[in-house]
Amino acid sequence: PPVNPTPEPIELAVAEARALAVAAQGLARRPAVPAADDAPGWSALLKATIERIGCVQIDAISVVSRSHETVLFSRLGPYDPARLARLHHPDGWLCEYWAHAAAFLPAASLPHFRRVMERFRERDERPGSWAADNRDVLARVLAAAEDAGEISARAFARAEGPRPEPWAWYGGKPERQAIDHLWTVGDLAVLRRDAFERVYAPPARALPPDVWERRTTEDEDRRFLVATSLRALGIVVVQNPAHLASVALSRARFGAERLARTGLLRTLVDSGVP
Repeated sequence: PPVNPTPEPIELAVAEARALAVAAQGLARRPAVPAADDAPGWSALLKATIERIGCVQIDAISVVSRSHETVLFSRLGPYDPARLARLHHPDGWLCEYWAHAAAFLPAASLPHFRRVMERFRERDERPGSWAADNRDVLARVLAAAEDAGEISARAFARAEGPRPEPWAWYGGKPERQAIDHLWTVGDLAVLRRDAFERVYAPPARALPPDVWERRTTEDEDRRFLVATSLRALGIVVVQNPAHLASVALSRARFGAERLARTGLLRTLVDSGVP
């Protein structure tokens, strides 16, 4: 887009800033919802809501309901969570990745995280790392996923010996750690969830072809992730853009002044907004 002179900063009262953030998150008012049996209508509404907030964080903790289900309930009211699950599988419209944290996000967003995957690979496969020291485990797990078409941690038995502590992250299974690493660096993708357990597959099988084969430039990634974060949050502190951009911009200067000149954001003067 063309670069214009930087617009003058604007001033917001604290109450205005708060209202802007609440509205951007879709919490100001609930939309009209389709009839209970209107599957296409609900699919469109769930997609629009997720696109508005950019991603929906996943958490295994469930008190009233799963975290991602509750996030959508707070914006839409009662809905059938099975409709959300279908957007992931079999529809393939949703995918899972580290978008701020582990999250559901539109699969069309995933190409903008390819460089994030490579940065994770560079960091986590350096000499002396667990991945570097367990390349045989990684190769064995990846070959098993390619041979079977899909795989989960349940497919691997825990080694004999003392049981790991209940809080052990990988449950004493190096294969489970390998699966998590392969997903993080983009060698596997989450195909679906069975009773909330992740089932993985090679990306070419788990993701629509137009998603996995698409390549983007670094500037396109930066603009997309920052624009999505700004749209979802409404107001941010430039030094900490957070949301989707927090991972993707770990090595990138935010460039607020440049983005302001393209019309992507407006700068606020220091008016006491925390």
